[in-house]
Amino acid sequence: IYEGSFSNENISSIEFPLSLTTIGESAFSGCPNLKRLELPFSLTKIENYAFSGCSDLKSVVFSKGVENIGVSLFSNCISLTTVILNEGITEISYSMFMECLNLTTIKLPSTVTLIGASAFASCSYLPLRMCISQL
Repeated sequence: IYEGSFSNENISSIEFPLSLTTIGESAFSGCPNLKRLELPFSLTKIENYAFSGCSDLKSVVFSKGVENIGVSLFSNCISLTTVILNEGITEISYSMFMECLNLTTIKLPSTVTLIGASAFASCSYLPLRMCISQL
């Protein structure tokens, strides 16, 4: 999916093709009605800001295949409450969930070895209790 393809569109749901490998920069940024994302197993790369500013996005489920995650992926998704990151994901990128004001639940897999700066900045409801030294 190319850069900016659906940016600021009134999309409420997305059914990704099972052959999808890349979501381009800002591809779905600013989609005010998008509610839920379930990313396919074929997906290996999500570029910067792909879903930033999707103000009604509530939940995201990552597949095991995602290896390359851009910065500020879900920044300013103010309604996001739940994120499930499956095993195989190794990095929480820079400002990935910054300003996700209502984020309360995130499942971090044991494969995460790096959490970027400001990844959870302003996530005031997230009870993030983990030992960073174990990463």
